[in-house]
Amino acid sequence: MVSGIFGRDRDGLRLLGNLAVAFVPAAIVGLLLEDRIKRYLYGVWPIAAAWLVGGIFILAVLNRRRLKEGTALESLGWQSALLIGLAQVIALWPGVSRSLVTIAGGLFAGLSMSAAVEFSFLLGLVTLGAATMYEALRQGHQIVQTFGVAAPVVGHLAAAGVLNA
Repeated sequence: MVSGIFGRDRDGLRLLGNLAVAFVPAAIVGLLLEDRIKRYLYGVWPIAAAWLVGGIFILAVLNRRRLKEGTALESLGWQSALLIGLAQVIALWPGVSRSLVTIAGGLFAGLSMSAAVEFSFLLGLVTLGAATMYEALRQGHQIVQTFGVAAPVVGHLAAAGVLNA
């Protein structure tokens, strides 16, 4: 993807563009409905309902699809990326697995299981990284007041070390 930015990898640039397209729906809906989501969906019963629906979805829908067939990640178009991004919006409901809905979106968009998993992972890095940065900018002062500076810095370094191991 980095090579794609500099014009050296057409597929990398296309993947980066598809990730941006897939990221936008959840970013917009999350920003617009953040307060309502926190007010109405952060509770035991809404989360339990999300788990129940997710479990039924896995058993009823995903279990019946042929998961080995499908196209490669390089064949993903922006329309399919948008479909996956719209599926990710469902995961703004606490208790809904972001990975489940984005992998399912990828499968319904025609990707193979391995391509759907890879795109879901990359989209997760973008989405969760952006959400973390957003909250850090909004709530960073509370984190520093509660834990000081050293503990969060050590935690980030340890997480980065584990990811690079």
